[in-house]
Amino acid sequence: MESASSPGLNYGWRITEGAHCFNPDPCTFSGLTLPRLEYSHGDGCSVIGGFVYRGVRFPALAGEYFFADLCGGWIRSLTFANGVLATRTLWTPDVSPGTPLSFGADANGELYLLSAGGSVYRIAQ
Repeated sequence: MESASSPGLNYGWRITEGAHCFNPDPCTFSGLTLPRLEYSHGDGCSVIGGFVYRGVRFPALAGEYFFADLCGGWIRSLTFANGVLATRTLWTPDVSPGTPLSFGADANGELYLLSAGGSVYRIAQ
């Protein structure tokens, strides 16, 4: 996660996948902003980017960035402190949301997960 005051960063699409060469013609990392976290295809296939929790119902979740994986079906969150990965959490929902497709937030900052089955789940602690 980068600051909003750093627009126009190049995350390397078509040159890199994560921090690895994808289309090396040539593969140079010069001028690229590499990911702060990555995972292998053994753990999933496609990041479903999420949101930072800014709600009020669960103060302990404030600042957690929630994300999921399309193929892995899991939900995770992470936090950064001073630009360094501080926490990572794998969430185990009370019910299986199935294939995650997207996240959303309401006007109060509460987070929701949309599943391929058409259900919407509220993120709760």
